[in-house]
Amino acid sequence: MGGILAPSQETGGSKAYDHEITPVYGNSDRFWIGANAGIVQFSKSGAADCYDDSQGAWPLPAYVTGDAEKQRCTNYANRAQVARRTVIKSVGNDPTTDRVISTCSAGCPETQDRPGTNSWDTAWIRFIGTSGPYSIHSANILDRRYKATWAVPAYQ
Repeated sequence: MGGILAPSQETGGSKAYDHEITPVYGNSDRFWIGANAGIVQFSKSGAADCYDDSQGAWPLPAYVTGDAEKQRCTNYANRAQVARRTVIKSVGNDPTTDRVISTCSAGCPETQDRPGTNSWDTAWIRFIGTSGPYSIHSANILDRRYKATWAVPAYQ
């Protein structure tokens, strides 16, 4: 998996780097990858053809070149709402409902922009179902979060 963390494309003059890796609960072959350019899944086996560029999201076809890059998967449920071109700090799915949660950094609607806060923390968590629009939630606008993950006691 060393190739996962290599730069994968140019976005706005800066390299896109992977930032977060978590299991895709319910699919033992895949990981969620959150990066500074969006969200993809990574196939450990590389056995399935899982890359689809029909929505034009990251990673762009020109950058899906190396073996590890070809294992990047874009064929997951509700990709239009899940994958977004911004700095992703965390991403993961609930194994029971398959809803996805994510947090992001500077440049996304949920960014914490209150005076005296950091550009990488947020009060908001994005919840995305398997279809339809997303919603964002915060317990308190003064909260500071870097990541959000599902608590999955059965995961091994």
